[in-house]
Amino acid sequence: MASRSEEDLCCPVCQEVFRDPVVLSCSHSFCKVCVKNWWRQKPTQECPVCKRRSSKMDPPCNLVLKNLCESFLQEKHQSSSEALCSLHSEKLRLFCLDHQEPVCLVCRDSEKHSEHTFRPMDEAARQHKEKILETLKPLKQKLELQKKVQCEIDQTAEHMKVQARQKWRPRLTDTLPLLPASLLCPPTPCHHRISVVPAVDWTALIGGFVRGVFGLAPPPPGAGVRSQQPVVPCAPPSPSLHTRAHAQGENSIVTPATGP
Repeated sequence: MASRSEEDLCCPVCQEVFRDPVVLSCSHSFCKVCVKNWWRQKPTQECPVCKRRSSKMDPPCNLVLKNLCESFLQEKHQSSSEALCSLHSEKLRLFCLDHQEPVCLVCRDSEKHSEHTFRPMDEAARQHKEKILETLKPLKQKLELQKKVQCEIDQTAEHMKVQARQKWRPRLTDTLPLLPASLLCPPTPCHHRISVVPAVDWTALIGGFVRGVFGLAPPPPGAGVRSQQPVVPCAPPSPSLHTRAHAQGENSIVTPATGP
C-alpha cells in the first residue's frame, strides 16, 4: 500500500477515495452515489470517462477496489496518529543514544546529532524494557521478603496472645471468687471508671524489632494501631465498708493507763 498512489484510488467524479465503488461495463469504476448523480443530469446512462453507454441501472460493486480503499484509509489513519518530529514533521524512526530521545531520519543527518549513535525505535524500546525489568527485580525480591517477614510477625504475635491467655486465665479464675461483690456487680451510671490504658500491640512491637534487624521499611502511619479499651469499671467503696473501717479504727485506740 505504501507504493500505491492515492490518485489511483480516487473517483474520477468527486476526486476523493472511492466510497462504495461500482464498476461499469466499460471497466471504469466510480462511487455509487457519484455515478447515480451523474446519470440524473444526463439523458443517457453513459460512462463519465469514456462516454460509453451502460446497460445496467444498478452497476455491480467493485469489491476488490472497495477492500483496497478501506485498507488505504486505515493505514493513512494509523500513520497520522503516529508521533512526528516537531522540527521536520517526519516519523520518529530512530532513537539517539547520546541525547536519549527519538529522532527522525532528517535529524540523524543534521549537525545537532553529528557523530551520534542511533538505534531503531523497536530495538531501543526493547532494550529499555529489559533495563526496567532488571531494575525492578531486586525490588520485587525485597517486597516478597517483607511480606514473608510480616506473615511471621503476625504468626508470632498470635502465638504470644494464645500463650498469655493460657497463662493468665487460670489465675483469673482462682482470683475472681476472692474479690468483693461490689467489684463484680454490673456497672451503673454512678460508678467511676479507671483511666483508659492503651493495650499493648504485640504485632507492632515485634514488627518494629524485626524490621530494625532486617533493615525493612517501617509500616505506613496508622498501621497496627489498636483502639484503646477501658479497664473493667470499678464502683466506689461501699458505705458499709467505710463504717466498718471507722469502727475498727476507734477500737484500735489505746486508752492510757491511769495511775494507782
